[in-house]
Amino acid sequence: MAGSIQAIKTYHVVNAGTFTTRNVELHHANMPFLWAQQDTWKMGVPKIRFRTQSPTGPVIAGAKLPVFARGVDVVLGDPEDKSLTWTAVEPDNSFTLSSYSFRGYGSGHLYTWKRTHNHAFGSSRLSGSDFKLVDPSNGDKVLAVYIKDSFMGGPNLGHIDYFVELGQDLELQTIASILGIEERLRRRRRGNAAAGGGGAAAAC
Repeated sequence: MAGSIQAIKTYHVVNAGTFTTRNVELHHANMPFLWAQQDTWKMGVPKIRFRTQSPTGPVIAGAKLPVFARGVDVVLGDPEDKSLTWTAVEPDNSFTLSSYSFRGYGSGHLYTWKRTHNHAFGSSRLSGSDFKLVDPSNGDKVLAVYIKDSFMGGPNLGHIDYFVELGQDLELQTIASILGIEERLRRRRRGNAAAGGGGAAAAC
């Protein structure tokens, strides 16, 4: 449940590492069902592989963070398969970075992750990492939310509440996209802190 709005299901995003967020698990009903593992491709492009069944199970999706971009790219299937088509998850405004849009796999339908501070979803007006998934063609109907849980480095990083059934492919696409966005923003914050608040964002 997200605040006063009833979710039909909730996935918890749990840090499986000790000092980094390179290995993350998604839990449903207290059981892990998806493993997100981060490493770096050639040319220094960070990527996330999503595995099912176990931490060494089949790769069913991927996300990558192109070096000279502000969005992320996601794919359903093994990201090493060059025959697959990647979907761009692009910021609608490259300065505010307050919303990111993408096309649904197969349907081409437009969806947008928008930053939210709505208390009804369990968000805070101080948070810059909470997002709602909306359908722009349906009056920005809210389909899901990602709410950050950890502000002090605890293992529970956040949770995703779904308010409608999206179908397996679209749901996986939304998971890959929001975790990619969160990693992009985390790197941006880290870069800004290292640069004293300026200059580093363009490289993230």
